[in-house]
Amino acid sequence: FLPAGERDFSHLAAAIMDAPPHRLDIVEAFIDAGASVSDVGLYRGEGRQGTDTFFPLFIAAQENRVDVARRLINAGANPNQARTDTGATPTFIAAQNGHIEVTRFLCSEAGADPNQGRTDVGATPTWIAAQNGHIEITRVLGSEAGADPNQARTNDGATPTYVAAYEGHVEITRFLCSEAGADPNQALTDNGTTPTFIAAKQ
Repeated sequence: FLPAGERDFSHLAAAIMDAPPHRLDIVEAFIDAGASVSDVGLYRGEGRQGTDTFFPLFIAAQENRVDVARRLINAGANPNQARTDTGATPTFIAAQNGHIEVTRFLCSEAGADPNQGRTDVGATPTWIAAQNGHIEITRVLGSEAGADPNQARTNDGATPTYVAAYEGHVEITRFLCSEAGADPNQALTDNGTTPTFIAAKQ
């Protein structure tokens, strides 16, 4: 566990982060004892300014613990609960980190909304998967979960296709446009740049 003063997680959230991957029983012990599956805790890491907010299901998704995520959902966790500082959901962090099975479980079994964007810039799970080059995550979100390939960030209008083209992720760009139905002409809202333009410029 992190030193006192650095973290103000619930015991359940701390157990998910610190327990060895094979020790689901530790997590289950807290749940069986009545620990809240939705409590939000704060993390004040060394050198950080301000605080980051976390909750059990977010940590399970971040740590690639599909077994823990399933146990939390069965105990009543909300798959669409978001961080209070950025609005990032468990599906967002799973997509960001390339955790395929967690992403698939959250969207296909737990009922998570694949289009729920962050509250700060509006980036969706598909957007972050496209940015980070996670083609299989992009496929899971687009083909299995029915995510909107044209949902753009709210701060600049960048779509998943735009960021994939910008980052040079050819396979993701091809999937979004040829299979997922993305609009290759959907431009940024701040300067009108299109995915085609940025790809040619790169």
